[in-house]
Amino acid sequence: MSPSKSSLSQIGLFAALVLFASVPLAGQTVISGGGNYISGTTFYLGTHSGSPSGFSLVYDDAGSDAVKFHSNRIASWLWENPDGGSGSYPSMRLDQSNNLILYNGTNEGVKLNPVGKSLTLGGASGAILTANGTGLSTNGAFTVAGGFTNTNGSLTGGATGLSLSAGGTDQSIDLTPSGTGTIRIRNGVTPSLYSTLSTTASGSF
Repeated sequence: MSPSKSSLSQIGLFAALVLFASVPLAGQTVISGGGNYISGTTFYLGTHSGSPSGFSLVYDDAGSDAVKFHSNRIASWLWENPDGGSGSYPSMRLDQSNNLILYNGTNEGVKLNPVGKSLTLGGASGAILTANGTGLSTNGAFTVAGGFTNTNGSLTGGATGLSLSAGGTDQSIDLTPSGTGTIRIRNGVTPSLYSTLSTTASGSF
């Protein structure tokens, strides 16, 4: 006996309800196929403290941010790489203070701190570059392999003064004015008073 048109309509309606209604799934669910799509704009994972979800991935087709990642729990975001075995190691972390950390294996390699306007290289005890207005400071020595150019023409020492050391063995310090310029040694109390070093025809002072 063939099913009636009424029975077929009921079966179709039931199938539509199953496919398009909110259907809870328990246990592991595997969806296979060449391409699987979610027509909605938000994907939810987990729960947290009564919130609808612990994590959500949102697609915004009209806003300036096309994709948004949102967590209802204040904690770090961690990206990991496989270690070649059964475990993994950190690759990048965005911590709860909004610091971005890049790892070298399991060790911190670079840390970007937007609040402190600083960049730490080589872990927590490494060198720190800090921006202060338009200035840049470091907590340790600063080494330049090539030439060092100061565009404003001024080199100022700190509270303990300024020392120029040639380094190496039996190396000289060259002070070279340009054109008809001279080398001046100024008085610290009265900078307008200075001694001028001039060279003889043979090139010596």
